[in-house]
Amino acid sequence: TLLYTIKFEVPYNVYYMSDIVTHHGSCHCGRVRFTVRAPSVLEVWRCNCSICTKKQNHHFIVPASRFTLAPGSEEYLATYTFNTGRAKHMFCKHCGVQSFYVPRSNTDGVGVMPHCIDSSHVTDLVYREFDGRNWEECIQVSDIVKLSREPIKLIPRDVPKEVATKSPPQVQKVKLFRR
Repeated sequence: TLLYTIKFEVPYNVYYMSDIVTHHGSCHCGRVRFTVRAPSVLEVWRCNCSICTKKQNHHFIVPASRFTLAPGSEEYLATYTFNTGRAKHMFCKHCGVQSFYVPRSNTDGVGVMPHCIDSSHVTDLVYREFDGRNWEECIQVSDIVKLSREPIKLIPRDVPKEVATKSPPQVQKVKLFRR
């Protein structure tokens, strides 16, 4: 006998209006400053590729339209690229801190380091894993590419996300075990 559990998934990028806040952040010396509009509960990615492992590059991803670099910050940025050159690892020329970058998986977005957020709007961090050592295989099955897209819709807090979506939630059968 196969036993199943049903997992309901709400389409990604449906946010409650009150979930999106403006976070302020910076590098260590403060020469590179930015604002980013993102949820108060951040979905943070841990990747095991060579550079993310060396830098402990934990980050959350937003569409580029929700990230603003403060005036004057750009002159303090340097960029490092390697391998495919698609990822743009930017860091402060003065203190060396990378507070954000353009990920290879989301070249239309920005990966922001939650530990570089200076404001108190972050209420929680939820960690997800990305197998960067096997990037080509992982990108095919991961939902990480959706993170740099604008939200499908912003909804009032009193409306359940399942009700607010045009199509019903996707249902995924997950096999638990065989008896």
